[in-house]
Amino acid sequence: MKGGWMLERVCRYSSEKELLHKGCSVIAACSGGPDSLTLLSLLIMMRDIYNINVYAAHFEHGIRGKASLDDAAFVRDFCKDASVPYYEGSADIPKIAAERHVSIETAARDERYSFLSKISRKLGRIPVAVAHHMGDQAETVIMHLLRGSGIDGLSGISPRSMIYGIEVIRPLLCVSKGDILRFCEEAGLRPRHDETNDVPDCLRNSVRLELMPVLREYNPGIIQHLSGLADDMASISDMLHDMSDDVMRRGYDGHLMSIGCLNEASEPVKSEVIRQMFRHAAGTSDGLSRTHIRAIIRLANRAQTGEALDLPHGMIAHVSYGMLSIGPPVDENHEDEQAVLNVPGDTSWKSVIIRASYVKSFNGKPNENEAYFDMDKLDGQISVKSRGQGDSISTFIGKKKVKKLLIDAKIPSSQRNDIPEIICNGRILWLAYVKRSDIAMVTSSTVNILHLQVIK
Repeated sequence: MKGGWMLERVCRYSSEKELLHKGCSVIAACSGGPDSLTLLSLLIMMRDIYNINVYAAHFEHGIRGKASLDDAAFVRDFCKDASVPYYEGSADIPKIAAERHVSIETAARDERYSFLSKISRKLGRIPVAVAHHMGDQAETVIMHLLRGSGIDGLSGISPRSMIYGIEVIRPLLCVSKGDILRFCEEAGLRPRHDETNDVPDCLRNSVRLELMPVLREYNPGIIQHLSGLADDMASISDMLHDMSDDVMRRGYDGHLMSIGCLNEASEPVKSEVIRQMFRHAAGTSDGLSRTHIRAIIRLANRAQTGEALDLPHGMIAHVSYGMLSIGPPVDENHEDEQAVLNVPGDTSWKSVIIRASYVKSFNGKPNENEAYFDMDKLDGQISVKSRGQGDSISTFIGKKKVKKLLIDAKIPSSQRNDIPEIICNGRILWLAYVKRSDIAMVTSSTVNILHLQVIK
């Protein structure tokens, strides 16, 4: 079998990484170039041997005029001859890039994967195979190194990842560009050529065309060595993620991290925990540098309540009563629109439910998440809201500022706007979890007892 050596290597790698198996379905993203045409051809060979279902998808970017249209026609005809179901999409990438104020490369990637995602969902969310190979892996490691990346960046391209909610697999990461060109020649393939890849007008092209040839002069096996480094770093990264996940499970509630729990971890694990916290808050870890992470670690080591640190994307790291938070700044003057309570009944507010019910008795020892009132002493609607600037609550020993009560109760500043204030006629009846007012107290002569409970 022509190219059987290549098929054997890719099948072995796909089995080791659990990318493909007998009877599976897969979409080959095919541009018509040597890499993706090799990928599609190998999948067709697997189809005939291992009974897998193969589909092909081509996205025409509108960048290279007639040449781009000819690429689409080439892939379309190739799939027709090979009896492979074919899907095609297109977009005016230069126009989209200009409208979004992003690079051509970014716009092309976003639109291409958006198209592939739609096809995957149409076919039952089956994986999409792309043709990244060993050379792409080496280039990616170098690019990440140049940008100052850590262990995750040096892991390079993963054999499997999720992009736009679909599984993307890379069966060719085990082969070199030379292997691909040799396979094309042996299999009689005549792939298309994209001349934009020959111009060093972006970082990846510059690395491939200018830097890698120089590195090969120092070490002819640099591609294989960098690819092997990426595999090693990926293993270390997986171990680091497992250790950081354990810290997150023990000390993180989705917003606050126990500084004590964090400080028990090693420096690399602390760094990964901080990346995860930042990613959870900002939606990305882009822009979070090693310098930022070290500064956050020092902040946590000092553990001084009220100390904060500005971070990218408008986030801040903040220490409060032994807890570290990363998120947007807290608006001290923020006040939500109040919601009228259903009495009796449940009222949803933020992430909690306020449950109101009538009870016949009261033992005098409520939990911190509940309070009892003499309903006949309340005149007007009962509502819930966040704290407001200057709020105060009437107690047996006089009025107390809500802000001071929250500080004394060691409620982290990032959580203070989420503490329910139960009010009636503009007066605070109860600052949940913290302080009940002296209004509408239940006595021996009370007839109608209102029970309020906050349920998380």
